[in-house]
Amino acid sequence: METQVKTEVGVNNGIDLREAFKQTLTSIVKQYIGIDTELPPDYAVNDDDLDLFLKIQNENPSMSVFEVMEDCIRIDHVTKRFMSEGYCIFGGVVYFSKDHEAQAVAYVNEQLGKNYENFAQIYDDSENGKIDECYYTEWH
Repeated sequence: METQVKTEVGVNNGIDLREAFKQTLTSIVKQYIGIDTELPPDYAVNDDDLDLFLKIQNENPSMSVFEVMEDCIRIDHVTKRFMSEGYCIFGGVVYFSKDHEAQAVAYVNEQLGKNYENFAQIYDDSENGKIDECYYTEWH
């Protein structure tokens, strides 16, 4: 009689996949942007990306962490920085994907305690020194 082993979602052979993903992603981001120190305090691995990673890995258990990462990771084409949901605040710099403006503005308002209505207002504040920088960029 064949015994089936049920594994907990997010754990593969005793490895906490969420933690493995965070560590691997952090390592990749550091390599792309060329820093050896800690990432900025506003950097965080997005839970949606972790959930996607776990879903892909759970459906394809033979895939390595790196193979799954290729399906999950989003790196800014210009800065090589990690982006989540089409926007990010990284070390005081705001990055937007053009088709995510409304969500990105809401995120910036929440993170910075502001009340911006659109990208133009955020950009104006970046020109006036209220935030470091702000620009549209491509991502995948």
